[in-house]
Amino acid sequence: MKKILATVALATMMATSAVAETLTLQFPNGPGKGGTAFWGDNVMKELNAKLEKYGHNIVPRYLPGQRGKKSLKDWAGSYMDRPNTLMIAHGGNGEGFLLEDVGGFDYRNYDPVVVMNTNIWVSINSDVDWRNDVVKFPATGGTGFAADIVSVGLMICGPEANASVETFLECTNERLRFIPGFNSGGEKRQAFRRGQLDATRDTPQTSLMGYAKEYASGQSRVWFAHGIVDGKGSVYGDPNAPKGAQSFPEVYEAEWGVAPSGPVYEAYVTFQGYRDGFQKTIWIAPNSPLKDDVNAAVAEMIADPEAMARLDKKLGAFPWLSGDEVVAHSDYLFSLITRENLETLVVLANDVFKYQDAFVKEELLN
Repeated sequence: MKKILATVALATMMATSAVAETLTLQFPNGPGKGGTAFWGDNVMKELNAKLEKYGHNIVPRYLPGQRGKKSLKDWAGSYMDRPNTLMIAHGGNGEGFLLEDVGGFDYRNYDPVVVMNTNIWVSINSDVDWRNDVVKFPATGGTGFAADIVSVGLMICGPEANASVETFLECTNERLRFIPGFNSGGEKRQAFRRGQLDATRDTPQTSLMGYAKEYASGQSRVWFAHGIVDGKGSVYGDPNAPKGAQSFPEVYEAEWGVAPSGPVYEAYVTFQGYRDGFQKTIWIAPNSPLKDDVNAAVAEMIADPEAMARLDKKLGAFPWLSGDEVVAHSDYLFSLITRENLETLVVLANDVFKYQDAFVKEELLN
């Protein structure tokens, strides 16, 4: 009887995968309790439980450096020779891909495995007269903040100034002041609570933890949640946002009476799409013989209500995309890459948030 059971077990394993494999999940940062490492560790745990029946397991490889670009460059130069590796990219990587030298990294060359489709909240202190006063916002030393900076500029400047890149720059130069010097997120949040910053940006989880008392008292509020990218040219409201909080396009139209438009807004849609729509992603080489097993395991994870309840509790209740959905979502984001958008993004990068390495990447237009 034992021999029969062993034979059945072996046959089952062979039916699901020809060879049991150990896969590597490459992180663009080091191990830690927060951020992308926390996300990846939790996804890896749930995914390993589903991969077990296929005879596979995943182990981490942490490759920090250059604000995540070290991992991108490493992957771009070797992915076809690493069919057993899965690669995590985050929203800051998405902005970097659009603007900077990332060693040939190009999402379009890889197969998407899964996306957690999320967004960022922009909060404002309630006593700020943002229509008339200079708005103080935290400075940034790298990618990840671009969509937030541009959206605040669009909101405070309004339709007339947003009609061209030149008038937008004139307005933001006068109305948007960047405050540097924060050594940690905790320092930035404290400065916002004290009124040293008029507005700020954080993940939904960090916002709720950092400003719960201020939201409850009315001292501050969620000005807007950027919105969840719908893959059809628009966004919809964040299901985690406080009651009454709306997406950026909804708040803009409510305040100004018209929907946002113009070249800067189109550039913002691209920034926000890659920063939030690709906020947490996993990719695999297109030639990997393990794709079918990995995709099947991801689909089982997303379909498992208990697994998703654990992930939602730890990571926030955001949409997860896999299979045909994640391919369509990725194709939509790829469609946003146009010469006009890239040229506008580079002008904004150089003139507004002072990126040192931004340039129009001609290879993205091929």
